[in-house]
Amino acid sequence: LSLFHISLIGGFSIPQIVEVLMATRYIVPRGLITGGGAPVATTPESNARDRKMTAERLMDTGGWNFSCMVNDEDDERTAASLRPGGKGWEATLRVRVLHAKVRRSLLKSKRWDSEKNGVPINQEDMVGTLLAFSVNVLLGIEIIAGRPLRETETRDYLALWRYIGWLLGIDTPETTTANDGRCIRSSNPKKRSPLVPIDPCGPRKLVTKSPTSNHDSGPQNRNDNNITAPTSTNNDSILHAYATLESIALHLLHPDRKVQVLVGHLLRLRGYFRFRSLVTRKLLGDSLSDDLGIVASSSSVNWMGWTRIVESLYNAVSHVVVVFFVHLFLMCLRCSALLTMRFPLVKRWSVRWYGLVLKRALRAWERMNQKRVDQARKRSEEEE
Repeated sequence: LSLFHISLIGGFSIPQIVEVLMATRYIVPRGLITGGGAPVATTPESNARDRKMTAERLMDTGGWNFSCMVNDEDDERTAASLRPGGKGWEATLRVRVLHAKVRRSLLKSKRWDSEKNGVPINQEDMVGTLLAFSVNVLLGIEIIAGRPLRETETRDYLALWRYIGWLLGIDTPETTTANDGRCIRSSNPKKRSPLVPIDPCGPRKLVTKSPTSNHDSGPQNRNDNNITAPTSTNNDSILHAYATLESIALHLLHPDRKVQVLVGHLLRLRGYFRFRSLVTRKLLGDSLSDDLGIVASSSSVNWMGWTRIVESLYNAVSHVVVVFFVHLFLMCLRCSALLTMRFPLVKRWSVRWYGLVLKRALRAWERMNQKRVDQARKRSEEEE
């Protein structure tokens, strides 16, 4: 729920990311590519193909996420799939290679405007995406539950995604020294970048200052240089992650017409447009939802003319029904989240149940992906 309505819909409000999706034709409808955000005439057949392609691409992202979160069949250790050689480890490195190929291809092509959009899939873009999969998910759980998560669980989840980000090529301050004394970073082994790594899910050292022991330091004798002195340092990954998310949002989240078209396309996948739109507005808030073009339905009735009366009455009844089911849906999720957070037995059962669901979802995606690979190989052989 959080990944789709907060991370995906909210994350696509970054125009630079949408430009990459348009250049690579990834989960973007054909009308958006050909029309550049302007209304384009489409057919039911083309809309069906666009929805099918988008659903497959989203399932690919879900398959990667599933492979990172489930344990291997023969290894039940925590995060076993992310250890070297595991399914999640291999899938994440394949995503990193894909990003590198797309980055290199776009920089060499004439379709990409580097002056306007910068380097495609750069560190900042990857940081925003990583925060969408980590902090936004935590925010979604806290919004639904109506209470904060435990700090230990939050730090553990951020640490997991920090490691995944490192595998994806997001720079971290940790370094090792090569034989020639060079400083080697995770995604830039050839030379050291002058920019400080953002490291969104990592710790940041905060210096806590306390008043000095000078008892005569009244307002008239106080000196700004000796009022405070460093006493301790703390690693606060939670504060750093949330602050980085706010900074990324203020810097990059400026939705345009292309973003609005893409968001509408995503909300119309597999029906339930009004339901999805209202849930998104509840989780993202009215301000960002308005910028994304997510129209709020209304229960008001237009009394000007019989046709308009019937139409507005139908819309009003539909709005009331959708609002009821959205609130019922969110209330059930809140009860489930609170029970899981409050009772250890329910938590253990939920973790086990969701683990089984993830494994089944991963197997289903692997079968679907293998079927697509076989079809593509068959088409290639027929063309040869």
